[in-house]
Amino acid sequence: MCWSSTWTPDSLSSDGLEDLAERNVVTLMEAADGVDVVAAALASHVPGVWIVGSPGEGLEEAEQRMANADYREEILAEALRDELSEFDVVYIDCPANLGLLTMNCLHACEKVLIPVAMDDEGAFNGVSGVIDKVGKVAKRRGGLPSIAAIVRTRVNANLAVGESVNDALPGFDLPIATTSVRDSDHFRSAGVARVPLLAYRAWAPACDDYRALAAELHGTPKHPRTTARVA
Repeated sequence: MCWSSTWTPDSLSSDGLEDLAERNVVTLMEAADGVDVVAAALASHVPGVWIVGSPGEGLEEAEQRMANADYREEILAEALRDELSEFDVVYIDCPANLGLLTMNCLHACEKVLIPVAMDDEGAFNGVSGVIDKVGKVAKRRGGLPSIAAIVRTRVNANLAVGESVNDALPGFDLPIATTSVRDSDHFRSAGVARVPLLAYRAWAPACDDYRALAAELHGTPKHPRTTARVA
């Protein structure tokens, strides 16, 4: 069973996922002392996958409230403590920055995936910042999290910029996933339709890529683990 927490509400707008107002990751964090993650998770259209969504526009307000809290970078970790035994794998989809919400994710996870968009020549510039933050958190957490891999996304063989980005990645001296995620107009169309790509076009090549990536990273899940994806 897989549990996913995401800060991006558009990815959750499919049948059965209209309950985000009362069952989202912010309410989970603010009720850390009495949280029930299993009850908060919503079944997705994919068998065995459960999701805790984001309130969307309320994220900025939530981050401001968190800024004044004690141990503000560890709120999510406390909310998830002893709550994940029902799940084989937990993914936390982070904002594309290193703000307080992302720092909470780094304090709660065991491994970090760093996606790099291959159609943007400046996309890898933020990798150094992620490495620095992960290193600082790991010093306080006894070596956790570690960086599992860089994942190449939005791969388009027709764009020359992808070659220069790809050539720069080994310089970070990090594992690079063999599987890359191909770009497709279906991503944008699914976003407009406000449904996950798998529900919009299950046969899209990118869906095969994500399945292959999951197999590469985890194989058959046997033990609970948490992974943060800083994107």
